[in-house]
Amino acid sequence: MVKVTVGCDPELWLRDKKTGEIVSAHTLLPGTKLEPYKVTAGAIQVDGTAAEFNIDPASGYSTFVTNIAQVLSQMQNRVPGYELVYDPVTTYKE
Repeated sequence: MVKVTVGCDPELWLRDKKTGEIVSAHTLLPGTKLEPYKVTAGAIQVDGTAAEFNIDPASGYSTFVTNIAQVLSQMQNRVPGYELVYDPVTTYKE
């Protein structure tokens, strides 16, 4: 039997809680595509202007969900004045 694991690496946007505007993550989060910033259960990094995360490979549903929750929590803790936005596209103010 072959062991299969699943991961993910979604991109999110950051919205300033005070102004409601989408802002670039490039100065707000550590890590890059070439050098992701390791956190518990995965890593975080900037991808262009988006906030990206990835999780450690999971071999089951519970681990998959737990890894996502842990990494998202750590990402959110690094940007307390911002909220994570889960939209497929965004528009920046000029």
